[in-house]
Parts: sequence; structure tokens; C-alpha cells
Amino acid sequence: GASGAGVTWDFSHLVSQGGVGVQYWVAPSANVNGDSFPTANQSVLTPIAPGVFNVDGYYQLTPSVLSIRGYEVPDITYYYDAEDFMRFPCTYSNTFTDSFHATISPQGSPSYFRLGAIQVHADGYGTLKLPTGTFTNVLRVKFVENYKDDLSSVGAGEVDYTSLEYNYYKAGVKGPLLAYDSAWYTNNAPNIILSYQKNLTGSTGINDLENSTISIYPNPAHHLITIASTEQNYECSITDLTGEVV
Repeated sequence: GASGAGVTWDFSHLVSQGGVGVQYWVAPSANVNGDSFPTANQSVLTPIAPGVFNVDGYYQLTPSVLSIRGYEVPDITYYYDAEDFMRFPCTYSNTFTDSFHATISPQGSPSYFRLGAIQVHADGYGTLKLPTGTFTNVLRVKFVENYKDDLSSVGAGEVDYTSLEYNYYKAGVKGPLLAYDSAWYTNNAPNIILSYQKNLTGSTGINDLENSTISIYPNPAHHLITIASTEQNYECSITDLTGEVV
């Protein structure tokens, strides 16, 4: 779909082909190899069988950044130079680039190295249509990774990789509403995965104000508006069409 402000992305026609999955966020200390990632304070588990889980990632989350510290699927990938995946606050048109370095330790084989960079750009803002409904005030973030694995330690050369990902976020919802993930390596066709959260129900309009006791007038307004409520305590913020708080 298009980038820019006030965009409508229509994915309402999606038909699920890969089934339904569940992920859990847990403390790294809950995992067998959690102590291999001392700076991580978040990890993601995906069940693959009753009582059996894959550890899909280790992350460090702070008020200013979400960075990737490593993976365990099942080889341990340790980022000694972390990859910043998101920087906060993140609003429409924000962009940054970050380099990263990692060591990968396959089971029964010598370790090898990975280096690369990620480009992150919040390139769109608008309305997202899914099979579950319509969601307003959605921010799209584009991620482009270019990296290479140096396999000289195992008697091979270098392998170059590229990945392209689009995540669609909405305030108050954990994780992306919709994720487009495409990855490929040199001279090979990409592997594409498109997934969305099916347990969310969208609605048209500014659904953050549904069933609210807040009234805002006049509408339309030119220079002055009044915000009133019967609630004793409440907070509100006003954003423009680009997502910037005004």
C-alpha cells in the first residue's frame, strides 16, 4: 500500500492459510539459556507442542528504545552490538538507521559472525481495514535490514541477506495489528509471511472515544474548541492527521 498521511490500507479480503498462533512475553530468566542475554529484560515464546516452546527472541525494552539482544531458534544468536528495532517516541515521519553485530553459535559447529544495519521509517498514518474490522489512527512502520553472515569458520564464504517488514501499530494494542514480513538471501526468491491479530474488533471513526462522557465543540472549529466532561479526572491529547500531538 501507499505511504503518507491519511492513507487507507485495505486488507479486509485476507483469507487465513497458515492457522492461528500464540506468543507469550516472559522474563528471560524463565528460559534455560536466559543468562546468555544479561542485558535483556523481555523474551518471546512460541508454543510448538504441548508444554514445548521456541524462544523466538530476547529484547531490551527501555522508555527510549526496543533493541534486539538475540535469538534462540535453536542456535543461540547473541548481539554484542544491539540492533535498535524501535526508538520512542515513534510518530509519523520518524526515521533512523542502526548498525549491529552478532555471534551465532550453532549446536555442534563453530561459531560465526553477523553484521549489518537496519533502516526504520514510520512512513504512513491512517486507517487499516482487516477481516476483523476497521481501525483508525494506525501508524505504519517500515523496516529494511541488510546484513551478512561470515561463514569462513565453517569453511564457507559470506551470505548476504535482505529483509523487508511493515508493521501497523495502534496505540493501546500490544504488538502490530498487521505484519508483513519478507526475507531472502542472495539470488533467491523472498519468503513472505502476512499475519494479523484476529482477536481484535475494529470500528469506524475515532473509536478511542466510544462510550465516552467527553464532549468536544464546536465541530468543525477554526481557532478555539471546548472540551468538557462529567468525569472528575481524565486526560486527553489532540493529534493532527500526521499523528503529531498538538
